[in-house]
Amino acid sequence: MPIRNVNIVHAVINEQIFYELIELIIDSLRSKRVQVSRTTNQVYPDQLNIIVGHTMFLSPNSFTEIRNVTHDYIVFQLEGLNSEQGFSSSHPAYYEFLRGAKQVWEYSPQNTRYLAQLGVTNVRYIPVGYSPRLDRIIDPVEHDIDILFFWGYHPSPSADLGGVATLRV
Repeated sequence: MPIRNVNIVHAVINEQIFYELIELIIDSLRSKRVQVSRTTNQVYPDQLNIIVGHTMFLSPNSFTEIRNVTHDYIVFQLEGLNSEQGFSSSHPAYYEFLRGAKQVWEYSPQNTRYLAQLGVTNVRYIPVGYSPRLDRIIDPVEHDIDILFFWGYHPSPSADLGGVATLRV
C-alpha cells in the first residue's frame, strides 16, 4: 500500500537544528506526491511519522509516549554510534526505540553495521542527498574575483611579478 500522508517530527531538546535535512526529506517525499506535514515534538496517530533530530536524547518516558500514540514511525538516526565513544552507551532505551520502529534510516554505513551487531535489523542506509530547494545563495550579477599571489624569496621580486602587471582581470 503506497504511503500518502507523512508527518515529519522534529525532535527538539534544546536548540533546533536539522532544518535543511528536514527540508530535503520534505522535498523528496513531495516529489513522490506524498502529503507531508511537519511538527515539533508531536507525533500523529493517523500518519507515518518520520522522527528527525535529537532522538537519542529523548527520555525513556518520551519513547514510551510515542509508542503509546503510534507504532507507525521511522527514525532518521543522525548520531555517531560507537560503544566506546560518544553518547550511545548511556542511552539503552534508544536502541529499544529503534528496534520498535518500522524502519531506521541511517546516514552512515559504519553505523548501519554497528546497529546490525546490536540486533537492530530494520535499518536502511539513506545517504543525505541534495535538493534544489536547499539552494540559498543568490547568484550576484557582478562577480568579484579575489587573487592571491605568493612567491618565495627572489633577489629581484620584479622578475617574479613581471607578467602580472600586464594581466587584464
